[in-house]
Amino acid sequence: MEKFDNIKFDMNINKTQQTSAYKCSKCNDTGWIYTENGVMPCSCRAEELNRRKAAICGLTPMLTKKTFASFDLTHYEEFLRNEKGDTYRKQAKKIFDICKLYAEDFAPQKTFRGLVLQGEVGRGKTFLAAAVCNRLIERGYEPYFMVVPEFLDEIRASYNNGGEFSEAKIMDKAMNAAFLVLDDLGSHNFSQWTIGKLFTLLNYRVNHGLPFMITTNLSIGELQQLLGDRIISRIAEACDFYCLQSGNDIRMIMNMKYMGE
Repeated sequence: MEKFDNIKFDMNINKTQQTSAYKCSKCNDTGWIYTENGVMPCSCRAEELNRRKAAICGLTPMLTKKTFASFDLTHYEEFLRNEKGDTYRKQAKKIFDICKLYAEDFAPQKTFRGLVLQGEVGRGKTFLAAAVCNRLIERGYEPYFMVVPEFLDEIRASYNNGGEFSEAKIMDKAMNAAFLVLDDLGSHNFSQWTIGKLFTLLNYRVNHGLPFMITTNLSIGELQQLLGDRIISRIAEACDFYCLQSGNDIRMIMNMKYMGE
């Protein structure tokens, strides 16, 4: 066995090397900063708390980056117009303002109507839904961002790990969240079982005045054909509808830009 006296220590390690192992160089991951005025909490404490809240609320690390401040309206064309004659950028700006004001004015027991964002793939619907949730978290609320196909898969999986009690817990979280996002409604397998689960969820929230936000690639007519009159009727009763349009898939454009850098 090697003797400890044969091990040499380099006492000249510079400060950068000493702190490189820490996530936060300001407090060396202690969460506290020592100043002339005493000990103060490091900003990383609040950042870590927000990350934990985001995870509880169903937001992935990528979705936590989707904020109103980082939403780029230049992706929406000024030379293309919708059926009302508004440019795609003007239309997107209007929807952006509505979502931002919604997040600022949201208050439990006072906000009852929800939002439906429609549009083709990659038009910014999920981005704005995540931005609403991120702002609500900053304001101290706990929204729940739910990707519909994943939610339905989670319920199915629960039948093998605890049965109805486990399903009840999954449904309860979505039913009673202060604010719920149903992301990607329509991009899942349609059956009487899935329709039944979605109706139970939406019917409960409408009856209890709990607002929700939906993103979907489908038109109202397509949703009605696939999900049925009961679900569409409940959505129409509780939400206002908006459509984001762009001549391109924004995610694809951003990925190509990233690969070209």
